[in-house]
Amino acid sequence: MSRTLIRSSKILTFDETRPVVEAVLIEDGVIRELGSFAELAQGDVQIMDAGDAVVMPGLIDTHPHVMHFGALRGGLVDLSGAVDHADIVERIRARAAETPAGEWIICTPVGEAHYFIRRSWRDLAERRLPDRHVLDQATADHPVLIQAWAPRTPNVVAFNSAGLRAVGLSDFIPDQVCDVEIDKDESGRLTGILRGPVNNYYSY
Repeated sequence: MSRTLIRSSKILTFDETRPVVEAVLIEDGVIRELGSFAELAQGDVQIMDAGDAVVMPGLIDTHPHVMHFGALRGGLVDLSGAVDHADIVERIRARAAETPAGEWIICTPVGEAHYFIRRSWRDLAERRLPDRHVLDQATADHPVLIQAWAPRTPNVVAFNSAGLRAVGLSDFIPDQVCDVEIDKDESGRLTGILRGPVNNYYSY
């Protein structure tokens, strides 16, 4: 039988009658007793001293965002750590080299996952997402989309020229459809940048 005694200056029990103890005895992976170190440090027991660290019961995440984020990234070109447009082009170009022509290349957003955003496309050296002209340098044979982190709205996505064609967008589309702004250059040509409710949440 495996017996471990965890010792700490603050073990939280979440028991109103005894909210804090200094030791917890675990036998074969099951918590058996809580109490003072002197009481529980008996017999053949391995002692784990947590020092001043707070010890508390483990929490079970029944709302599995780990799987959620994993599914969001599955099969995508990872741009989370991209530093500039050249870096983005190289990552997409590498995926294009192993992807049949005509198939979509979908990219993660730039920066951290939604709800934890400390870094985004604003932190690229250019301070903006690459437009279709930049993305066309990576591939002209595949539609490309750089996604936006939800749930932020308004948000921004970027297509290459093939991506714009694949979703049926041309220079004749109005500058705004519903709440989505369709960016155009001074000549009225699409840049590949769309703003507004363009992420996978709260969009229509």
